[in-house]
Amino acid sequence: MAVGIRAVLESEGPHHTWKLPSDQQELLEEIARLSKNDPAVARVIPDLLGSLEKIMTELDSSLPDAVVRVAGGGPVKVSTAIRAQSGR
Repeated sequence: MAVGIRAVLESEGPHHTWKLPSDQQELLEEIARLSKNDPAVARVIPDLLGSLEKIMTELDSSLPDAVVRVAGGGPVKVSTAIRAQSGR
């Protein structure tokens, strides 16, 4: 029983900590490093960060603007909000 209680007390959900962009970048860099060191993964995804950058660039250039109304605010272009959130 004590193990179960301890696990609950030490659990951390996504809403318990701040997730900073720099933290996420560090995680992606670590995953990319581990991927390069694994021959099976490196064959399929030789450059994880480069692939993600390419995907983000393609999404930025191909997303149609969709206008949505926000409660208590004016219209917002969705693709613009995505670009702003991703730091682009």
